[in-house]
Amino acid sequence: MCLYGYFDIKDGEIIFPSPKINPSVFVAIMEYIPHIQKLLHNAGLKYKVRMIANEDFNEKIIQPVIASSSLVADTSELFMRSMQMFNLFSRKKQTTPKPSITQIKKTSIPESIEVTKIEGLNEMRIGALVRSTVTKMLSNHEITKEEIELMQTAHYSRETFHIQYPLLRKASLSNGQKVLRYWAGAVEAYGEKYFICSEWYENPQNNDRPYFMKWLSLRT
Repeated sequence: MCLYGYFDIKDGEIIFPSPKINPSVFVAIMEYIPHIQKLLHNAGLKYKVRMIANEDFNEKIIQPVIASSSLVADTSELFMRSMQMFNLFSRKKQTTPKPSITQIKKTSIPESIEVTKIEGLNEMRIGALVRSTVTKMLSNHEITKEEIELMQTAHYSRETFHIQYPLLRKASLSNGQKVLRYWAGAVEAYGEKYFICSEWYENPQNNDRPYFMKWLSLRT
């Protein structure tokens, strides 16, 4: 009612998220979702109501946020800052000797955190999704040199990703300076630095998401 009364918005998506709900309670709540939808519909409000909890919360909220954490410059948000610090020190741990079996049993903290389920990426906006995943894949050499060459062509980028500009552009072409339609912060792969195209859209007239998700699904 606040959404309608204050913002005068009659359609949209209302999400009730919770990291942990007792299964019996969750089932009981879900039984009332259709009743809520009907009540809103009878009032002339086209809201879609969703619950995101338990494993869905991890997959659709936590993991996408973690995937984006390396791209957020503002560390005033405590969760983002915590994740950035954790990943910073977890990478350093990888150079230390492997712990013994006894030590492993004493802790359940992973050495690194990353998205492992492609379904969870569906909640991310297309721009954040592309930038986070392509940055990671380039840095980890998960994209071949041959495909990186193709990604620097307009034809391949248009046919594969439905975008109008080459997905990648060598930073050396602009002396390392950011160029229009590309994100700042070049990513290094195989000794060369690249800018990633920032022109991604997700609307009925121009939807790039299905193309990128198809490409990503073939590599995960």
